Amino acid sequence: MEERKNMRELLLFLGRIVWIFVMVSGWVLLFGLGWMYFTYVKPHYDEARDMRQAFEQAVVAGADLPALQSRFVPAPDGKKSPVAPPEVEQVPPQYAGGVPRYVLRWQRTDAPLAALGVVFHFSAIAPHADMGAER
Repeated sequence: MEERKNMRELLLFLGRIVWIFVMVSGWVLLFGLGWMYFTYVKPHYDEARDMRQAFEQAVVAGADLPALQSRFVPAPDGKKSPVAPPEVEQVPPQYAGGVPRYVLRWQRTDAPLAALGVVFHFSAIAPHADMGAER
């Protein structure tokens, strides 16, 4: 009987250790996801929001297409960035009620994939360099 009691106490102790490990791992994962969001994702959305507000104010003020392009489409600086520069497009007058209207569009980019790549890079399941390469 004493043996069963000792075994039960051992299992309870090991269960507590596993429970603590799971809880700590969960908090570390939540912290890591929050850190990744506020470090890599949110700044791009904030910058895009500010640029869109400035763009709308410039359109309301009466800026034409060349002025909008020179202000909001930056010249390539040679730096590699996961965020592509925006493009300014003019809506055809027949679709805009005869009023000149402009749209600021961002190209689809690999920014979310770059953020996930950071996670995979620092995780235990980081993809090997030659994964997917033809042999």
